[in-house]
Amino acid sequence: MADVKVVPQELHASAQVAKGLAEELGKPVQAALTSASTTGGQLAGWSICGGLG
Repeated sequence: MADVKVVPQELHASAQVAKGLAEELGKPVQAALTSASTTGGQLAGWSICGGLG
């Protein structure tokens, strides 16, 4: 098996990038989920609504 080396600075930098992406995309993703759920509720009588919610 290969030795795994962890460089703390790289791990920290990666975590900062992940945090930045989560903060940047959090509101747009939540808005899209809310919109999809609302649309699914409005189309409750249609056969395709199960795939939207």
